[in-house]
Amino acid sequence: MRPDLEEAFIRKFIAKIKRPNYLYFLEKGRSNGYIASMLQHGQDINYSLFQELQGHPGEKRTALFQKATELKLKSGYIVSYDDRINELELDTKDAVATAFGQEATLLILGNNQLVYFETEHPSPGYLSL
Repeated sequence: MRPDLEEAFIRKFIAKIKRPNYLYFLEKGRSNGYIASMLQHGQDINYSLFQELQGHPGEKRTALFQKATELKLKSGYIVSYDDRINELELDTKDAVATAFGQEATLLILGNNQLVYFETEHPSPGYLSL
């Protein structure tokens, strides 16, 4: 678990009125499941800080990886409803490959410099601005 990355995500990307709830769960060590549950329905996100990715899945994945490469981000941390990939910290290429296309999944690249998430399917995928 990376509470530092989760807290930075909450403080930047969660709607201000909902932040105390998320920070409470983070303090109690249960934020991961709370974030994943929220992602499933796409609630509480400040969507003004994201762009919806357009195109077919291959184009979207390429756009995500290119942006991460431009920013020289070396690793990604995954928060997911899927326990098999939840809390994985991987190099950027593997993190993008693992998280992309996964329902209710958040990918934090670098130190929250770039964030990608998907809600329940079909989800277009959202990339932070």
